[in-house]
Amino acid sequence: MIKETLLRIASKTQEIDENAKEVETKDAEASGHSEKLTELLESKDALKREEVLGEEALGEASRTTKEMESEIKKLTSLVNTLRDQSGKLQIKLRELELKSENLCENTIERYGTDIRKYTPEEDTTTLTPEEMAERVTELREKLGSMGEVSLGALEEFEEQQVRYNFLLEQQTDLVNSSDKLQNAINRINRTTREKFKETFEAVNKVFKESYPKFFRGGHAELQIVGEGDILDCGIEIVAQPPGKKQQNINLLSGGEKALTATALVFSIFLIKPSPFCLLDEVDAPLDDANIDRFNGFVKEMSAKSQFILITHNKRTMEIADSLYGITMEEPGVSKAVAVNL
Repeated sequence: MIKETLLRIASKTQEIDENAKEVETKDAEASGHSEKLTELLESKDALKREEVLGEEALGEASRTTKEMESEIKKLTSLVNTLRDQSGKLQIKLRELELKSENLCENTIERYGTDIRKYTPEEDTTTLTPEEMAERVTELREKLGSMGEVSLGALEEFEEQQVRYNFLLEQQTDLVNSSDKLQNAINRINRTTREKFKETFEAVNKVFKESYPKFFRGGHAELQIVGEGDILDCGIEIVAQPPGKKQQNINLLSGGEKALTATALVFSIFLIKPSPFCLLDEVDAPLDDANIDRFNGFVKEMSAKSQFILITHNKRTMEIADSLYGITMEEPGVSKAVAVNL
């Protein structure tokens, strides 16, 4: 009886030791899972920060573009205003010129002298008193023959001359300001045209190379629609999937449109890669064959940029390095759940 009890005690002791080891193993596994969960949460926070930085950069670029457009509109409006003011000043200037000409003509008609060119006929400082008296008498007779003298004519002429010079200076300043503004607008438009043309050609070149990779052949390119200033023209996507004729993207099927648009987006990324890219249900309209091509290109691009894909496609989920699901355990409360790969 004692022997059986001792055997049972030894068995229970061994069982307790095994349970203790199992508890230690479970504790170690729980600690590993906790560390991995912490790493995943930190990675999620890092991705969130990068997303915020990207949104801020995109918002700043958008604000800069809007500010430039607003500045161009203001400058154009100011140029038009200055032109109107210049026209009005020219009219006023012409009126003053006519008044000045009328005053000169009246002076010529009444006194026989052009006040703009008048100079004394002789030097009276050398005359003797007798000669001076004769000269005074002669001048008085001339004044009498002239009739009434307008004493305010010279003062009026001087006032109009001052006004004329002031308006002439104002016109010169306005013309110079208008020229400077027009030069600034031309410089901005010239720089914008150069940047647009340079970027368009670079994107079009990469787009032509990327499109066949998505469709296993075919051809696509970007075309400028319209004539005249390139800034006023539109851009058209012309694509030719394998086995089809070249046509506008609007005439393609839903899947072909999505794949063509994806090729264009990735072409832009290849020129100037972004730290990350968020794709929301881009693969939804694609069939299995196009899904594999799309996933292959995303995998290739992931060497330069980080991709966050929102998808329901199993094939796309298979290529992910990290996978998160969204569940709703309680109505109206969404919860992210990490999936161990």
